[in-house]
Amino acid sequence: MSEIDPAAFDALIAQTGLTLTPAQTATLRAAYPKLQAMIARVTEPLPREAEPALIFEAEIG
Repeated sequence: MSEIDPAAFDALIAQTGLTLTPAQTATLRAAYPKLQAMIARVTEPLPREAEPALIFEAEIG
């Protein structure tokens, strides 16, 4: 995963409204590519066999 442009990352931080130290910003910027990879993995469609085999159904009555 490629690194994010520092100006673009600063814009993302500004949108949060947080006041961060330079050390905190550097830590978040280093972790950002890993976060992007996790988001990409979670949002991709899963194959049918990844669905659970059993589905809970509550008895009524």
